[in-house]
Amino acid sequence: MIPIYVALVRNGLRTIDQVPAPIRDDVKTALGAKEEEQAGAAENTRE
Repeated sequence: MIPIYVALVRNGLRTIDQVPAPIRDDVKTALGAKEEEQAGAAENTRE
């Protein structure tokens, strides 16, 4: 369920407050990790 909620939040279909409390921290962590990966990839393409 975590990947589903990550996708929903990322696409603006849900807010983090709408994620069930038991998995909210996991979703926040996954969102943070994905954003860091994307930022790193974007930096590598600017060279």
